[in-house]
Amino acid sequence: MTKQPSYDEFAEALRASLSDEEIVRFWTDGDLLAQLRQKNKGRQKQVIHDIPRRPQSDASPHDLAHRVLKDIYFKAAALMGYNVSYTPSWNLFDPCAETVTAQQTREKGSAADAVDVRRRCKTQVGDRMQAEKELLQRLGIFADWRGIRPHLEARYEARLLDGFGALMEQGFLTKDSKPSYWCVECQTILTADELVHRPRKSAAAYVRFPVRAGLERLGVNVSLMVWVVELWALPAGIAVALPREGSYVAVDYEGDILIIEEETAQSVLESADLPIIERLDASELLECTCSHPLVDVELPVVHCQMNGSPRRGTGLFLAVPGHNQDDYVVRLEHNYRIVSIIDDDGRLTEDAEAYCGLGVFDASQHIALHLDNLGYLMLADPVELPYPHCWTCESPAVFRPADQWMFDPARKRLAARAAQALQGIDCFPAGYRDELVERVGSQQEWCASRQRVWGLPVPAFYCQKCGEQLEVERSVKAARDFISHKGTDAWFPAKADDILANDVICAGCGAREFRKDTSIVDPRMATLLTTLLNMEGRRETAAVGDIYIEQTDRAEAWLGRLLLALYATKEHFPTQFLHVCDARAQAGPEELLERKSLSSLLDNTAGGSDMLRLLVLSEEEDAGDSDAQALERVAGVYDALCDTLCRLAYTTRDAARMVKTTAPPPAMTRMFAAHFETTRHDIVRAFREYDFAAAWAGVRSLREDIDGLRVTVDEMEDTDECELGQADRMKSMLREWGLQYLKLCTPFVPMLAEHVWREGYGAPDAESIFLSEWALPTNANARRRPELPPVEESAPYRPWMDAATDMRTRVESRQRRPRKAVLIVQDAETLESITQTEEDLSAFVGVPVKVVAAADVTEDDLKRDVVRTKLVAPPGAEGQV
Repeated sequence: MTKQPSYDEFAEALRASLSDEEIVRFWTDGDLLAQLRQKNKGRQKQVIHDIPRRPQSDASPHDLAHRVLKDIYFKAAALMGYNVSYTPSWNLFDPCAETVTAQQTREKGSAADAVDVRRRCKTQVGDRMQAEKELLQRLGIFADWRGIRPHLEARYEARLLDGFGALMEQGFLTKDSKPSYWCVECQTILTADELVHRPRKSAAAYVRFPVRAGLERLGVNVSLMVWVVELWALPAGIAVALPREGSYVAVDYEGDILIIEEETAQSVLESADLPIIERLDASELLECTCSHPLVDVELPVVHCQMNGSPRRGTGLFLAVPGHNQDDYVVRLEHNYRIVSIIDDDGRLTEDAEAYCGLGVFDASQHIALHLDNLGYLMLADPVELPYPHCWTCESPAVFRPADQWMFDPARKRLAARAAQALQGIDCFPAGYRDELVERVGSQQEWCASRQRVWGLPVPAFYCQKCGEQLEVERSVKAARDFISHKGTDAWFPAKADDILANDVICAGCGAREFRKDTSIVDPRMATLLTTLLNMEGRRETAAVGDIYIEQTDRAEAWLGRLLLALYATKEHFPTQFLHVCDARAQAGPEELLERKSLSSLLDNTAGGSDMLRLLVLSEEEDAGDSDAQALERVAGVYDALCDTLCRLAYTTRDAARMVKTTAPPPAMTRMFAAHFETTRHDIVRAFREYDFAAAWAGVRSLREDIDGLRVTVDEMEDTDECELGQADRMKSMLREWGLQYLKLCTPFVPMLAEHVWREGYGAPDAESIFLSEWALPTNANARRRPELPPVEESAPYRPWMDAATDMRTRVESRQRRPRKAVLIVQDAETLESITQTEEDLSAFVGVPVKVVAAADVTEDDLKRDVVRTKLVAPPGAEGQV
């Protein structure tokens, strides 16, 4: 007879054979995802989409946490029987790749060739994507890795151009000159989330603007004292602006009359004893015009709503809407033309007259010297302000107009119609739909193009003679055909004649010479097109779309824009449900996730992949842990769970071969069964509601309970007190609960669960635990019922909780819904207190509940369509009522 191993020998052998690499290889070689799709074919779909991020060879801890949370839900959904699918997506046209390549080219002293830059970017991005893919596969992330679309292949890029062209053809994409931040080094505009604000001294100064018309009663030498935030922008000023609130005074300063805001007159000028000539109303100033101190133009004085950073000094400031974002409101309020004096290279243009050719930040010194010589410079006032810098090259950005393709949600009432259509979609969380409707309905236009070479080219052509744009349909077709055959790299050195057919003529003037648009599609716009194409490729017209986002402005803006682009192309939303998961709220503290030393979990620790997943679920109070404390805590949780799973497998290793017994289960197992079912349903509900923290808390709580029951079963084998067959019966039931518990642990520790499933429970080698399923509640509404009704905290024993749970379990297990449930009690005092909670019990159980004394049970209470439960007596009474 073969000697049975001890638990220590059993556990040591099981742990020693645990290998993350072996498990991943088992999943990959067996094509587990294909088996899952086949098993769940025809069932409800769950489709998980990415917000495409730039690939990173060393994924950031936060992005890693985001992927882990998504994978936890994927695995839970698969075990719940959903036909779930997920294909990772990346922002492959990341502008950082081009910035790095351009810097390397400049360091070598060679000129940047567009084709060479694109090839190097493609290699760089491809290597990073492959490295991140391998890292995620090592973590056991479930995804359709083989189905990742070849985003960098010419035919796929040509299909993306079709999507861009469709939006152009419908009029949602138009070209316009819009002021925005511009990076001179990267030669492209920058969106708000690509700006990093850093302290920088601006060349600010107080400048006299002579009054040309108005205020004649004050004399000849009357000037407005105006604060100019950047002297290099002085030639582009279009007006002197006044805040809507404020009172002004005319003061005598060294024989000249200066107009200044009363509150700031004493603080700005050096002299403290300034005679006030006259107090002025703002309306009088609005009737004035003044001379520009450098350029021969007359400037109006206008009111302006103060936006952005507060103004300093005199209460009057120079409005430069072409080069100051805060001043752009002046142009919008008064419909003034925009003056731009900066070119693409950051140098002043001919509109700056004498300062043409100077670098934008070098010009301030020359302008200050010139103003001083002319007597217009009152006071230089360099001030340190938060100034926007490019997030990739870290150089200061300048605000200037540039021709860009803009997506306008206001056209054809797109935003309003999309917001209305969203009202018909079920969202989770429920309150998120209102927030999403508001965001989509109020979405402003956004830039959809860039001045780079790493990206999708904009398929547009213009007549060389009259400038009219060629028809969109013809332009897109020509671009798609060219790229499909010759590749996107060939587009950039090619001329319009190489791309267009010979018979193309301008509809406006009949000319045959064209030029192509030199812009590319904005990388984030490209991610929208990629997502739309992925959705179309999967034909998910009736699928559940699960979009996981982080609660950041960038992610929220992306989701709103995706929905607008989706509605613009399809005139409807091809999804019934929209589930949005707040990954940041679910993940552990960022301070903990950013510990670089924790990456050692993957390299040096057995079960490290699972431990890293548990680290993601850390709680806020763990944020202060040191690296060693964090590792010790996570290892402790993992070891405790591993020990429980191993002991359950060891204790019940022979239960599957036991002869079935008719011995009734002890009362304690009936109580545990009710408790186990309630907790299991709560865990499944938490997964369905994306509350992974609650699901994990339920799993950890249940571990202690099932571990206690296992100890009891072990003790029963060593005593003669239990009835014949009861120990075998309990062991058999414990095995079933152990298997169910193992499946509940699987989304959190998939490597460990798979190993215990195969080695501890002897599952066939070809079968994965993911090909099994959770036993879901038979009543779909059970998970929405209230929690257990409250009772007095002073009660020493609460048998009614077990009774209520048992009643609900019995109700849910019936094929036909019972008419009512009866709770039978014997103790009069207990009967009185329980009767007061009949309404709460009915809501919890799901059918009307009647509480009755044992002596008062009627014939109606004994009918087959009634569920009956007896109340277990308190300690000191009999074992069973």
